Amino acid sequence: MKKFSRFTHVFRKNDVIALYYAINHEVIYLTRQSFRLVCQFLETPDTIFGANRGNVQEVIQRLTIANFLVDSEDSEEEKVKKLKKDFYQPGIYILYLLLTDSCNLGCTYCFIEKPFVQNTRPTLMSFSTVQKALDLYIRCLRRIDPEVSKTKMINFYGGEPLINKGIFLQTLQYIENLKKQGKLPKDIRLSLNTNGTLVDKEIVLALKKHNVEVAVSIDGPRQYHDSYRKYRQSKKGSFIETVRAFRLLKKFNVNVGVSCTIPEQNVNALPFIFKWFVEELGVEAIGFNPMLESRTFQVLDPLYPQKVAEAMIECYKIAREIGVYEDRMIRKVKAFVGQYFYDRDCSAIGRQIVIGPNEEIGICPAFYSSGKYFVRPKEGLENFDPYNHPYWQEWGKRLTLNFSKCLKCPALAICGGGCPYNSWIRHGSIWKIDDFFCPHSLKTLEWLVWDLYDLSRL
Repeated sequence: MKKFSRFTHVFRKNDVIALYYAINHEVIYLTRQSFRLVCQFLETPDTIFGANRGNVQEVIQRLTIANFLVDSEDSEEEKVKKLKKDFYQPGIYILYLLLTDSCNLGCTYCFIEKPFVQNTRPTLMSFSTVQKALDLYIRCLRRIDPEVSKTKMINFYGGEPLINKGIFLQTLQYIENLKKQGKLPKDIRLSLNTNGTLVDKEIVLALKKHNVEVAVSIDGPRQYHDSYRKYRQSKKGSFIETVRAFRLLKKFNVNVGVSCTIPEQNVNALPFIFKWFVEELGVEAIGFNPMLESRTFQVLDPLYPQKVAEAMIECYKIAREIGVYEDRMIRKVKAFVGQYFYDRDCSAIGRQIVIGPNEEIGICPAFYSSGKYFVRPKEGLENFDPYNHPYWQEWGKRLTLNFSKCLKCPALAICGGGCPYNSWIRHGSIWKIDDFFCPHSLKTLEWLVWDLYDLSRL
């Protein structure tokens, strides 16, 4: 006797039923009448007679072929086991270099805690540490399965990484030499996250020369940006300097985009802010960042996650029309359209290493100030092996497939599991669900299902 798969979910809109298969994003649309007859047939096949029986059997066959209907749960368990096996494959692809533990801004919502970013005596990463970090990263890359094609990237991060300008420039040239020697892939991506206030022409020319992707943190027009992104000492807003940097980078054709945090007070204005980015700054790529809590900062509005989810969908609609890349939404859109299982929303889930200025190594930059999930190897970075360390082994398995609640969720294959740091801050463990992230995944999925339906009727 056939029954609906545990991964079959039902969405309803007017007279239409959308059946969604949560493993591969397959969608089948039925009328409410057809769906009612299918359910009736599955329960008591002999109650369907005449022409309806033939039509229903045809739909049943279609649903069976597409895995919406199954004979037993055994095959479903095998699918989960296979997916876990595929996604458990180890591999370090991303390197974060925390060039300093300080920042010249004191953004009120910063999830990297104040004792870290407001250090009055900043620790600067030395070039010796850079060399050790890159040597470790090269060793990690050599162990990756050559058949697996994933993005390899080096991220310059902080604090504000350009506080350590000299080492940043020296590192770019050193990486270029390593590429020429064949020690680093020629197509490796380089990325800089900066607040923009310390960008000068020398920096811009180096970024252009070495093809570094840049994300400048801007929260919108001046009244939105300066409300939160203030200089640590003077308490003045940083808007003028940040926008100046963005325009300078654009002028020299650097690959630059915007990283926009969404404070509670800005969320309702997000579509307006998005249009401002495009019309006033000529932004071509943007990533929206919902706020993360910390031990010193909490989100007060209980509806904030839902509001953010809805606002990002509205922005994506605009982005799609005008050809602007929006990173947060496009991750899910690509998975849905490409019908693949989106296993992790963050490379910290077993795919990256983070090196601090004092040669600490860890999983996620957000944990640096607390020391959680960071170690300072007694054997030094020269002999450290993250592949065999329990932190990386544990994080590598933090997938939606390993959460019983997630296995029942329609957004199982489009979510990516959210932010482990947010889970730890809010619930004390990376093995708790990031419930801030759930509305984004669920609302995005439902919108995609009905957007596909509308597009199919054009």
